[in-house]
Amino acid sequence: MSEADHTLGLLCTTRSFGGIEMNVLRLARWLIDRENPCSIYALRDSPLRKKSRSQSIPCFGLPSDMKYFSLRNVSALRKLLLKHNTDILITNATRDINLAVLTRILSGNRCHLIHTQHMQIGRSKRNAFHAWEYHHLDAWIAPLPWLAKQTQEMTTVSEKKIHVIPFGIELSRYLDGTDKQAARHLLGLPIGVCIIGTVGRLDKGKDQETLLRALAMLPRTENSVHALLVGQDTIGEQQNYGIHLREIAQDLGIRDRVHFRPFMENIEVAFQAIDIFVLTSVSETYGMVTIEAMASGLPIIATNTAGTPEILSHDVDGLLIPPMEPTMLAEKLNLLLNDTALRQRLSTTARKKALARFSHFEYCHAVEQLCASIRNQSHR
Repeated sequence: MSEADHTLGLLCTTRSFGGIEMNVLRLARWLIDRENPCSIYALRDSPLRKKSRSQSIPCFGLPSDMKYFSLRNVSALRKLLLKHNTDILITNATRDINLAVLTRILSGNRCHLIHTQHMQIGRSKRNAFHAWEYHHLDAWIAPLPWLAKQTQEMTTVSEKKIHVIPFGIELSRYLDGTDKQAARHLLGLPIGVCIIGTVGRLDKGKDQETLLRALAMLPRTENSVHALLVGQDTIGEQQNYGIHLREIAQDLGIRDRVHFRPFMENIEVAFQAIDIFVLTSVSETYGMVTIEAMASGLPIIATNTAGTPEILSHDVDGLLIPPMEPTMLAEKLNLLLNDTALRQRLSTTARKKALARFSHFEYCHAVEQLCASIRNQSHR
């Protein structure tokens, strides 16, 4: 069978639907659009499989009782990989490495493995068990240099196997979108006020509460600043953080100026409706929404944690603040609200950086090149 008959598989057995799952969906769709045979392997009853099928992306179901060293799961994945001639499998959740490695071994090493790092490594994984798992990986994709460095320090993955490939976005969606007035009309938002906004699941880790507390500290005027929160509670989790945020807004006396909207596929409309974008995450590994805000030409205030400082440079293309500091956020918001020149400078520089570094074309090309390299090496 020729190399052209081989397919690329994306494995993700999570039960929720958030950043990881959206990244998997996007990459699959982009690769298929670029005429790369690609399939997703997900749990039969997962939101990811449902979303994949709704977008006509090939997605094959795995048993829902995912456990370490489960021969049933390994057998199911092995049969699917053989059936669809998948010669490269990309894992996306850390727990999926175990399933993929066992499947590779019991398949006679017929399938090559790549792991894409979406989250930080919380603790050292240099023990014998993890070393055994990582030995069977052909490559490791880290979206930012600091994550690559963390992988080198906290795992036994060989440096030569680690590749820094930034996740990309479809930049064109954010460059020529709906004008602000039309966007606000579509979302049912007031026209003649300044709106600060954030996009992302309603979650304690995203800490939208800090944004609400900062909003309450801003001066109250006839045209007081409003806030837009786009997102919903993470599917598969029971935090009820959305209810908590509404109660906080009520307690602070700003409920009439806080607008909640659910997650939307045409998310670029939300960015068009916003005047200032705020990211309040306690620890944001990558921050796709930050890049989307940059491409949309918005001035940005974000927390100075995890991967964000490698995406934004303070006072160059954004303002960085410590997490969970509503007073500091209110100060920076006041600064931007009263300095039109600063807002324009930050937004212009941010958009230029997004155009230069975060195109999905470059992202897909890098993944394709890595896969081609692995296939070429296997033929030697």
